[in-house]
Amino acid sequence: MARRILLLAVAAAALAFQAATCAGFTDNFDDGNISDWTVTTSGNAVFAVSTEKCVSPPYSLHMKSIEDYRAMGVSPWYELDLNTDYEIAFDFLLPHTNNHWFEVFNNHQIYLVIDDPTGLRWYKDGQPAQLIMTLATNQWYRIELKVHPAVSSYDVYIDGQFKQTCPFSVHTGYENTFRIGDRADGFTDRGEAYWDNIVITQKKDSDADGIADANDNCPTVPNPDQNDVDGDGVGDRCDKCTKTPVGTVTNEFGCPVGDFDGDTDVDLIDFSIFASAWLTRPGQPGWNPACDISTPRDYSIDANDLGAFASGWPVLMTVQKYAILICGSTDSWMVDALKQAYNVVNNRNMGLIGRSVLNYDDDHIYFVAYDDYDYQGPHYYYVSDTNVQQAINDVAALADSDDSVFIYIIAHGDNDYFVAGGANVTHSDLDSWVDGISCGQMVVVYDSCWGANIISKLKKEGDNTHKNRIVITATSTSNLSWWAAADGYYPDGIDQEEPQAPMKGSDPNPWDTGAEFSSGFFEAFYLTNDWWTLLWLNFIGGSGGGLPAGPPSWHPWNPMQPAYLVADTDRDGSVSVMEAYIYAAIVDEANSNLPYYDPYYYGWRNPYWNKPDYPNPATPEIWSGMDDGYDDAIDANDTYL
Repeated sequence: MARRILLLAVAAAALAFQAATCAGFTDNFDDGNISDWTVTTSGNAVFAVSTEKCVSPPYSLHMKSIEDYRAMGVSPWYELDLNTDYEIAFDFLLPHTNNHWFEVFNNHQIYLVIDDPTGLRWYKDGQPAQLIMTLATNQWYRIELKVHPAVSSYDVYIDGQFKQTCPFSVHTGYENTFRIGDRADGFTDRGEAYWDNIVITQKKDSDADGIADANDNCPTVPNPDQNDVDGDGVGDRCDKCTKTPVGTVTNEFGCPVGDFDGDTDVDLIDFSIFASAWLTRPGQPGWNPACDISTPRDYSIDANDLGAFASGWPVLMTVQKYAILICGSTDSWMVDALKQAYNVVNNRNMGLIGRSVLNYDDDHIYFVAYDDYDYQGPHYYYVSDTNVQQAINDVAALADSDDSVFIYIIAHGDNDYFVAGGANVTHSDLDSWVDGISCGQMVVVYDSCWGANIISKLKKEGDNTHKNRIVITATSTSNLSWWAAADGYYPDGIDQEEPQAPMKGSDPNPWDTGAEFSSGFFEAFYLTNDWWTLLWLNFIGGSGGGLPAGPPSWHPWNPMQPAYLVADTDRDGSVSVMEAYIYAAIVDEANSNLPYYDPYYYGWRNPYWNKPDYPNPATPEIWSGMDDGYDDAIDANDTYL
């Protein structure tokens, strides 16, 4: 009696589960009607509903093939995607041992039989049937099949216990139906059995990789291999922290819960971010949705979130991040650009604006420059070609295959080298040196002339594309950095029609000052929309000062809403490499009066790019292995410094 109650509960749960998913098929035979089945019988063979034995009264399905007669049934047609995971479940009973080769379940991919005398076996064309389990007679079993088309196999569970993984037996027919019973005769093939509560379910597969969302460790990005290198339950294609320590509580991105700054650890910086949002709700000053980490989210930063935060405190950084910052000149605008780069990378205070979202510590920053900048860290190298190589070699000696390396170069250059102090570093030399660094990702930002040439050198090693690299350049082919203004490019930096317009710089952005591309790139990691507005008010009021990369109408400050990083276009609280590049290189797609550069469309969408008198605009460029057709290369949209 206890077993019968258990089976009834299992069947009821299965039917309830089916009702909440995308069902392919269900039949508990309770209506006593199988007129929608295609039934084939001969002689006194039986394929019909029965009240003799059942799990859920009053009926079950009964098949009996005896003497020289057959008994076979084909289910009604149902909706099923045979390329996506699905599940089959049914109750099954054998009343005696006089059985030889009849079908327990047969569809386009699965072939289960009973053979001599009560063995449940899987069959594949060209192979002997293999035993899964010997069944007792007059005992109901709940048989469950979890089907995985991506790997051409299915897992067999009996009464909730895993038994075996079986290969597909792919054959024509029954793609959206299934067959049970004896299709031959009742003499050589024979048997008798009961089925009840047959359910076939299929869940949603958002990324169409053949694995249902409920079982997919990366449901938004196709990953049929389901690789998960750190075993945190988040697939590598979706995991932003692929070296999380075992046992760490992680979020949907595979990073530790409480890692608010995205550096793969949970430390005092994360605590300060959490503290700044404490006891806030949406719309209140300080509200930060990233800190709402309680389950379920309650739109309040309170004790529930503190408990979740404490559960992951502290998590030490496992992926090391290295930055190599190189400035080849004493030009004041280059020195200023390097100061900005260091302050942003090192998470130093950017004045009243606050700190950036990057936080490389001094022990992981390698600084190559003249002594114009008072660098106090442990890894300083006076600029020269030899010391550029030495800084790169020192990182190569420490980095491993999971680490992140960021290289920033600002210098004068030509078509095959850049100037490093009193010497030149050829593009070929730079390529050979960085090839010695083993890392999970490398991002190179090159603010000099002839950037397309540096890309051609850094993108490949022989015939092999570097799939773990992203290379960004401020200029592509020109050896001239045409200065920009709101209505065109001017080689002397002066717009006679609009002399008040800010124009200095080397990229197509008419609103920056100084090393425009570098300024915009690093600005992307700290400038929020409230400070954007205040900078413009300061400029309009005649106080001067630097300008953000666009007019005030782009990111107006709303004191009733939380501030956001203006470069964070998807508003996920972090800035990807692509978002920083776009912020530095693009002015405004919607404003026809300003130049516009689209990295996905290598042509000109604004007539100011092809001004006849000025044929060499700066043309920033970004490259990754994905541009060369490698889908497994790192994606700039999903790569973070």
